[in-house]
Amino acid sequence: MIIHAPIIQSINDEQSQCSFALEESPYNESSLKYFIPKQHQHLLSNSLDCALIALIMPCMAVNEPIILNGDVSRRLFTCLPTIQALLRSIYPELNIVPITAKYFIGASKEIKTNTIATGFSGGVDSFATVADIKAENIEYFLFNNVGSHGGAGERLFEQRYNYVVRCAEKLKTPLVKINSNLDLFYNNHLLNFVYNHTLRNVSVALLIQEGINQFYYASAYHLSDFQFYNRPTIAHIDPMLLPLLSTENIAILPHGTLLTRFAKTHLITGFSESYQYLDVCVDEESENNCSNCYKCRRTMATIDILGKRELYKNVFDFSLYDKKKFNIFYELYSDNAPMAQEIIEHAKKNKYSIPIGSFFISKLLSKLK
Repeated sequence: MIIHAPIIQSINDEQSQCSFALEESPYNESSLKYFIPKQHQHLLSNSLDCALIALIMPCMAVNEPIILNGDVSRRLFTCLPTIQALLRSIYPELNIVPITAKYFIGASKEIKTNTIATGFSGGVDSFATVADIKAENIEYFLFNNVGSHGGAGERLFEQRYNYVVRCAEKLKTPLVKINSNLDLFYNNHLLNFVYNHTLRNVSVALLIQEGINQFYYASAYHLSDFQFYNRPTIAHIDPMLLPLLSTENIAILPHGTLLTRFAKTHLITGFSESYQYLDVCVDEESENNCSNCYKCRRTMATIDILGKRELYKNVFDFSLYDKKKFNIFYELYSDNAPMAQEIIEHAKKNKYSIPIGSFFISKLLSKLK
């Protein structure tokens, strides 16, 4: 597949488009497209770095060589063998594909000040990043449509944006809304969002690297969870993968790897904006937190153990939590994931009232299975 240099153009009074034409492509789409508010067009890079990282895993999945017909960061290109080897070490179904380029670039600007951007979805990880870095030090929040909105796609993207933008306004930080057709290239089981969200979202940071020079990616896991094994979520290798995605113009860095999910939730309880705008829900049909999906349940349990439920009464239905508390803790006891076991440990440490029998039922059913 040949990826051509980006074409940047205004498509109406409000939006600009950055498109990468594709030639000899195995995909139905003739180009990879990103849409950005016209007022932020000056952030767009003329390099192929964005498209390269966006499409590298789909091409590895179908064993499709990549030819880059345009400028590419020499630093990023040098790291490609390591990036491919790292991805294949956890997803052995992937193929190592040849990638060729003719035109290499170094730094395209003189970096005098730190211009920081981070993704902001209103979730625990992103709120913890903002609370830790301090919002006044962040130049831009990014809100992307690169596949995280599931089957609801465009509708849920717009719905969530309208919710998150109100919080960004309170924090006095511009929320850059970036749409794309990237998800159309991730159309087989190996390319599920949880296996590659890091690459998808970093492609957006590389898209706007002309205007930012530091991008903090809110990592989901503690550094102790860094590991190699077949088919984990890609977040398990963020500490190693993210720096490899940097260029001469932008540093791509993980943030939050020294905090567990419980510690992050504890941190944001001191951040008042989270009381109104925390959004962790994975239910595609719910406008706000459904208070019933696994992420809502896990977060509500953490908040209740911390004794902070009154602060979050506007974003969660704790009456539903109380009704299903036994089931919630049965599920936590049955889940060997570090995030679940951490909640149990802190519940015991804080002498929290765990429903009687939830532990024994989980162990009994586990033995029967």
